Amino acid sequence: MSTPHTEPHFYVSTACTHEKHDGCRQTCKFCTAPCRCECHGDPHAMELTVEQHRQLHRELHRALDILLADWIGHQALPRPSLTPIMDLVKWSHAQTEDPEPIPGGPGHVPSTKPE
Repeated sequence: MSTPHTEPHFYVSTACTHEKHDGCRQTCKFCTAPCRCECHGDPHAMELTVEQHRQLHRELHRALDILLADWIGHQALPRPSLTPIMDLVKWSHAQTEDPEPIPGGPGHVPSTKPE
């Protein structure tokens, strides 16, 4: 069983995932994270604290690890270390430690608690 989120995260409702946008609950049922489906506006216009941004990248990096493992299982060659995919993996991991705001994006908002 998963643990409820205590910090906002990148959330897309199950209804929106299945293109049933009228049934979207608008926010995560465990926290205040808003649904980031494109039907609600630009999903990249999030205002996050550095810690929220870091947590978002941790979630994304875990998903990337799963996706990459599946991809490796379907490939004979080349391995990720021999392709540009390794650059993506390294960048993704770096973002889990020190996330950079998207250039031209909203940037980080002040944290409400010590980092």
